[in-house]
Amino acid sequence: MLCSICSATLMGIWDPAKTPRVCQIKGFLDDNSIRGFELPEDRPGHPDHLHPEHHVFGHHPSQASFEKSVQEGCLLCCLLDSRGQAYENGRTRKLDNLGYFSVLAINFKLARAPVLALFSSQSYVQQLVQELQGSVADFNLEISSSTNDGATWSLIQDHLLELDIGTQTFRLVSAAEIQAGTRYCTLTYAYQVDDVETTPSIFQQSQPLSALPQTYQDAFTVVERLGLKHLWIDHLCLIRDSQLSPDQLTIKTKDIFLNSFCGFGATNATSPSSGFFARREPEYIVPGVVDFPLDGSGNTAVLKFDRQTPR
Repeated sequence: MLCSICSATLMGIWDPAKTPRVCQIKGFLDDNSIRGFELPEDRPGHPDHLHPEHHVFGHHPSQASFEKSVQEGCLLCCLLDSRGQAYENGRTRKLDNLGYFSVLAINFKLARAPVLALFSSQSYVQQLVQELQGSVADFNLEISSSTNDGATWSLIQDHLLELDIGTQTFRLVSAAEIQAGTRYCTLTYAYQVDDVETTPSIFQQSQPLSALPQTYQDAFTVVERLGLKHLWIDHLCLIRDSQLSPDQLTIKTKDIFLNSFCGFGATNATSPSSGFFARREPEYIVPGVVDFPLDGSGNTAVLKFDRQTPR
């Protein structure tokens, strides 16, 4: 993920009103204290002089802000924190007069993709940014707070059939009522005392899904998304007063799982009432991919930031 400060800084480099330009890059690097970052030709008054690579941009305003982003796992901030290089000749940079703990610069001319540089007072790091094939429409960059959002399911929509969820009810059916070869799903979850109490005769009649614990309801949601109708849950589908021994039940259960079309594991649930879908903080999940502005005219490219490949 990229922290909100990295994202906002990168997205606003063509607009001084969005990303502060704290100084000229030539004045900032005129001592050649870092290797491999080519300075642009200085032509005051020329339109290119307003190009982002002529400028240094404000990044994190304080060390506390930077360390918070490192702790949260920001790709770029972690690079500077863990793999930053010392300046030549043991020099340091005073950034406090710029009003920032860290600053950022970018060069578009060193390679086919932009080269990004982050600077703190003690070190710097450069990152060759990889351009991905395709357009922003090919990526899911709008992550919601639920794994059951429409965007998540749209990623596999081409491989699913639409299901009429109808009355949102369920009932227990016998094997004799199910056509041979019918696809069904299975659920693995954490069983606890708050599990639903089962009486086969009750569930042989249509019941509202809302009568089930949340984990069961969410599993049915996934079944619907897959275009299927049948779900096997041991606590509901295994008749406890059957004449099968424990060993026979184990073998039967194994066969049921083995022949299912798809098995779900409610790994986020600590009980049937916990729910199937995870809650998440979107800013921590969004990948290090941005629809990056290449110029001030609205042209963009999808760029990927990776902490594993510093330049």
